[in-house]
Amino acid sequence: MVNFSSLNNITTFSFNTSLINDSKEIIPNMAANANTVTDGYFGLGFMVVVYLILIYIIFRDDGDIRMDIARTIFFSSGITSILGLLLLIPGLVSSFQHVAWFIIMFTFSAIGIYYLRKKGQ
Repeated sequence: MVNFSSLNNITTFSFNTSLINDSKEIIPNMAANANTVTDGYFGLGFMVVVYLILIYIIFRDDGDIRMDIARTIFFSSGITSILGLLLLIPGLVSSFQHVAWFIIMFTFSAIGIYYLRKKGQ
C-alpha cells in the first residue's frame, strides 16, 4: 500500500507578479532580473551569440557576402560593439568592459586589415 501522508507537508504554490505590476516597467525589470540571475553576464552572452552568428553568416562560402576572416572579424566586432553600446543605455548590458572587449577586437582587426591592404591583399 502507498503512504500518502507525506503529501501533507507540501508547501502551497505562490505566484509572484511583482515584476509586472506596471506595464512601463516590464522591460527594465526583466533586464535587471536577467542581469541579476546571470551575475551581469546576460549582455555578454547575447553579444557573443550575435558575434558568432555574424561570423557564420559572413564567412561561409555559399552566401552572397564573402569576406576573408580578418574583414569578417572586423565587421562582426564592429556591429557587435555598436549593439553593445546601444544596449548599455537601457541597462541590458551591465558592464562597459564587455563592450570594450569587442571594441578591442575591432581595433586589432582594423590594424590587421590595414597591414593586409598595405601588402596588397
